[in-house]
Amino acid sequence: MRDSPTSASTSSTTREAITRRPSSSSSTTTRRPTGSTASSRTTTRTAGRTPIRRSLDTSRRRRVTVSNPFWKLQGGSVSTVFPDAVNSRGYLSYDEVVAGIDYLDSQYPNRVNDQTIGHSPGWYDSVNEEDTDWDVHVTEVSNDLGNVADKDKVVYSLSIHGDERAGAEAGFRLIEDIAKGNASEFEGLLDDVVLLFVWTNPDGWVAREPWTDTVGFTDRNFRRGNGGSYNGSSLDTNRQYPTIGWTNPAFLPAEPDGAPTFFEDEVPDALAIVDHLRTYENVEYFCDYHGMYTADHMVYNLETNGPLDHAGIHELDALSRRTGTAMLRRWGEVEAMEDDIKEAAAIEYGSTNFVPSGEQFNGLFDWGTVYDTIDYQVTGGMMGWASAPEEFGGLGAVALSPEMIISNNYSFAIKEWKPWWTRHYAEGYRLSMRTFAELAAVDTDATIGTGGRDTAYVTTEELTRSSDDLPHTGDDADPPSETTTVTSEREVVGPTAGGGPTLSIRSEDTTRSLFVQVDSAGGEAGVRLLGPDGSVRDSIAVGDPQATTGPMPRELYVASPEAGDWTVEVDGDDVDVSISALDSESTYPDPRDAWNGEGFEQTEYEVNPMGFFEDLVPYLEDGTLEGIPQDTIGSDTLEGYDQLVVSHDVGIDDADYVDAIDSFVEGGGDLVVTDTGVHLVGALDAVEGISPDDIEDVTVQFATLSNRDLEHPLLCDVRPRQQELYKGPQIGYTDGYDQPATVVDGGAFDAAGGESAGEMGGFGRVGLGRISLDDARIDCIGSILPPAKQTEILHPFGMGDYAVSFMGHTILCNALGFEQRRFVAGGMVGTYGPDWRGVTLPAGDSNRNGEVSIRDSVLIKQHLVGMEPDAFHPSVADTNLDGEVSVRDSVLIKQFLVGMIGKGDLEISNVSATAGNGELTIDTDLENVGGTGAVRQAEFRLAESEDDLDEYAVIALETASLGPEESGTVSATIETTHLTAGTYHYSVSCDGEEKTGTVTL
Repeated sequence: MRDSPTSASTSSTTREAITRRPSSSSSTTTRRPTGSTASSRTTTRTAGRTPIRRSLDTSRRRRVTVSNPFWKLQGGSVSTVFPDAVNSRGYLSYDEVVAGIDYLDSQYPNRVNDQTIGHSPGWYDSVNEEDTDWDVHVTEVSNDLGNVADKDKVVYSLSIHGDERAGAEAGFRLIEDIAKGNASEFEGLLDDVVLLFVWTNPDGWVAREPWTDTVGFTDRNFRRGNGGSYNGSSLDTNRQYPTIGWTNPAFLPAEPDGAPTFFEDEVPDALAIVDHLRTYENVEYFCDYHGMYTADHMVYNLETNGPLDHAGIHELDALSRRTGTAMLRRWGEVEAMEDDIKEAAAIEYGSTNFVPSGEQFNGLFDWGTVYDTIDYQVTGGMMGWASAPEEFGGLGAVALSPEMIISNNYSFAIKEWKPWWTRHYAEGYRLSMRTFAELAAVDTDATIGTGGRDTAYVTTEELTRSSDDLPHTGDDADPPSETTTVTSEREVVGPTAGGGPTLSIRSEDTTRSLFVQVDSAGGEAGVRLLGPDGSVRDSIAVGDPQATTGPMPRELYVASPEAGDWTVEVDGDDVDVSISALDSESTYPDPRDAWNGEGFEQTEYEVNPMGFFEDLVPYLEDGTLEGIPQDTIGSDTLEGYDQLVVSHDVGIDDADYVDAIDSFVEGGGDLVVTDTGVHLVGALDAVEGISPDDIEDVTVQFATLSNRDLEHPLLCDVRPRQQELYKGPQIGYTDGYDQPATVVDGGAFDAAGGESAGEMGGFGRVGLGRISLDDARIDCIGSILPPAKQTEILHPFGMGDYAVSFMGHTILCNALGFEQRRFVAGGMVGTYGPDWRGVTLPAGDSNRNGEVSIRDSVLIKQHLVGMEPDAFHPSVADTNLDGEVSVRDSVLIKQFLVGMIGKGDLEISNVSATAGNGELTIDTDLENVGGTGAVRQAEFRLAESEDDLDEYAVIALETASLGPEESGTVSATIETTHLTAGTYHYSVSCDGEEKTGTVTL
């Protein structure tokens, strides 16, 4: 829970609905301001067929599939509405969940409030011979539902892909347990948090009923998408949300403001969800639950593409780490479920002896960006929309999408009920839901320690991208002219298909992009995209559920395709293929002309990637971070700064500007160059061995690093799974090869004394590395803060300044020498990067090189006579920790070096704990038994079992600082709102010693 402005809403006195932002129409040319929403479009259809809408009607002539045969859909009483998986006869059906939630709503009105907010596109009911759609619900769960406007909200999207059942199977059982008071782990959270369960895709859920006539399906499977279609292609429900940045015109972005009329037929569910969720204040977290085939971990958490600041990016990572910890506490290792996993994978996919083999959390859990985890990227995703800023139509939430193995049906094989496996994935996602609720209930924060360093970054308006740049905006905007069009072709393609094994579309000089979407029609196939010259440009392997990289990509994208015939070629089994071409006479496609000429007005925006540094400033604990306009930099502009960041090549032809940076580096200033700013390395006299010709601008599909050296300081605290430095879609980059990078020839980098930490763009070119000079260093990051891309794409909903991943954020902070500090429930629970607190350094280590030597004594003497020595750090030079650097400190160093005194050494004499008023305080008494001062880290841990007092149990890291032979007490205080009542074990460790105790909450 981050601090946020006080809500202007007044509390409701009824339980009909939570007090929310008022609904009102907004301009179609300017993004709505924070706090307003569009008028509801979820109650009627304005075009197309008129369906029969019902949530539940057992009088109709159709069979209803249920998991609990003892539950009467139209009344009755049983002890359990939704039995545990092992006591169920099948997957939860839509009809029984409607009845069950309605029952819980009526019986527990102060804890459960279910609302119908819209409807699905629906299917044709072949028994009753009528079009039928189903209600979309949001179920609110909290204490005192009539007074929750100011509470923080957590949104759980349940099974947006209808064939990925884990979210729904977990969510509805949890609602019942909370309603009845049978979820003790949630009891302490409901006073502060509202849980919102969204029934995201009822069509995909009911598609398995035999009376549904689903397009392209002839069996009784669940369905990935809903009942809508566009240009003959079925819709993926997780591609139809109005995300900022690149928008794929083959999708239907469900923006209620000004949506084309035919959207009401195809994506009424998404339109309703967007409109409704925007009415809530204080949406802290958003979790969209998915299922995958097989993978090297049981669960992946996928990081949102949305832009997050320093606090948000740390909340994102904390949610994943704490989810992994919860799973570790429950199962210990993935092998605890080995037999169930093997049997489930064999039944579902025909695999042999499959068990996840990953190492994070013993194979249970890993996390990263969408690309890091499942090898592709998306636009139009629900979590990407939810994490966009409110002023751009999002919820401003920290968002994640978990993926669970063996929770996605394969091809036309009917999804088999496997209670022995369902119990595990339902429990796994319940642990995830608990983690989100827990973190929402406590205070979280993140800060930065700079070591007192002052940093400048070079700004320029040439990086700014604005909607004013576009010919279709502003008072002088060109009128809609139908010069932007989308052409589509769709066929079942394959050796036995009527249309044959290929499908082609022609690209013209005005074609801005091509998009290929593949829906498996059963079996396995190889899909290749051939360019006009007949060469293979990309491919998809369809139908391999045993691939251990997660869900398979179903889409191919080509940015700026050359003119000619592009062909999709299929061998193996038949697949459903659609190809779309975006054509525009302007390099800035007009969103008003798209979607059959009924498209959207352009949202106003102005963005600049240097906003990253501006957004970082509020989190600094010390030092400064200031922007300096490029055209103001002269010979003395950089005096007083310790380091400089340049993220562009603007001014590189200005000799005075380059000379000023050269002088800064030669004078001992550190330099960080990113993106096209890397070209500066070839222009500086301070760097020998790299010429301008050794540096090249390239484009890559994704800004990732290969051949990484994870031991390099620039990759400190980066995990093996992490590869992607930023998420391109929300700043205008596509799945095509259009992301810019500036790279250095590997041989030249070596010749200049550089150390590569990672390559980018192939051919051994350095994308991340460090050049160490005599008194300075230069860090190079080839692609991380590019300017937003406006050309060749539609982006009607605005643009982000930046979209740095947690990995990219960490690399930037490592390059700047920033220590990232994370706080949860009042305690600092982790640090990333260099140790500016000095807890790993011996007192007297004046130059911070990790050891005390006679050189440190000399530096102190030089400092005392005013010589201002380089690499001198007063805080560590204060050897006796009396608050000042003096001759006595130099003497102590000499005494230590000759063995007259021992180094500072802290011993724990006592630990104790007290709990009350929603807080826990743990005290530890320490004594320094050495002859020098000692600065050490006291690590506090808390767990329900003494065996769990491990690295994952850390609740606080406090700094213990004692002079020679001094004693003192170090305390840690945390909130306990998120903890269940009971007896806990705690430990305190410091300087290699540990003591434990117990405390009752």
